[in-house]
Order: sequence, then structure tokens, then C-alpha cells
Amino acid sequence: MAVIGYGSHPARLSDLLDSFTPEERQDIRLLDAEENLVAEERSLNKFPQTSWGSLVWDDADVIRQRSASDQLDASSLLKEWVAELTSPESEVIIFWGNLVVPSVAMSSRMLAEHVEEVIGISSDLWVYADRERLIIERYHEGLITAARVS
Repeated sequence: MAVIGYGSHPARLSDLLDSFTPEERQDIRLLDAEENLVAEERSLNKFPQTSWGSLVWDDADVIRQRSASDQLDASSLLKEWVAELTSPESEVIIFWGNLVVPSVAMSSRMLAEHVEEVIGISSDLWVYADRERLIIERYHEGLITAARVS
């Protein structure tokens, strides 16, 4: 069952997509509604959520958790963690805090290289690496958390 409105504003990704070379762009996928639901079941839906949309980490296998002072600090942390916790060729899926923006799949290397544009899309985002069973949440109040998905 598709979520009404999911991915209806792909133009919100134009700055991100424009930052890739034509060769890189061939390795990026915008997830359709069904693909998004499957990815959510494998990742986000494994955690309880607060009423305001962040994940609850109380019983999770948290690897790292830090506060970022601003968008630049958040970009730096996300880039560092993705590089350290995932393989460069691992596919990651990026979910945005706004369902009208389609989720995106790319390599973790590409995410690390374009992290500023990724963070610029939404103040809330989640990065899921299936191979590593890892999720990273960037919450708009500044907290960034990396945890294992069971």
C-alpha cells in the first residue's frame, strides 16, 4: 500500500542531484513508494518512534550519539560516521523527514562526498545501510545517533 503524497515533490532534490556528475547520477535511485515501504520495514520500523517523529533509542544497540552544533558540524559527523561504519560501495538509503521528498539510494562513498547537499534537503533524515544493518538519524534539534538494526 503506497503512502498518499510520497515522493510527490522530487524537485526538492534538485540541488542534491545537480551536485553529481552524469556518471555518478547513473548510480543513484529515487525509491518509488513500494520500495520506500520495504526499506522502512527493514530499518525505521524496527524502532519505536516519538510523537514528533524521532526514533526511540532506549533499548537500541547505539554505537554513537553526539550533538551537532550546526549544519556544518552535522555534515562533518555524518561524513565521518558513514566512512567509518560502512563500506564505500555499500548502498545506503536516505529517508527525509518529509514524505513528499522521495527516498534516495546511493553508495556510502557518494553520500560522504555529497553530505552537505544531503543534509540541506531536510533537517530530519535517516541513513540506512542494509549490508551493515546500520541506521543513522540526524534529528533537527542537533542529535545524531548511529545504531545497529536488529
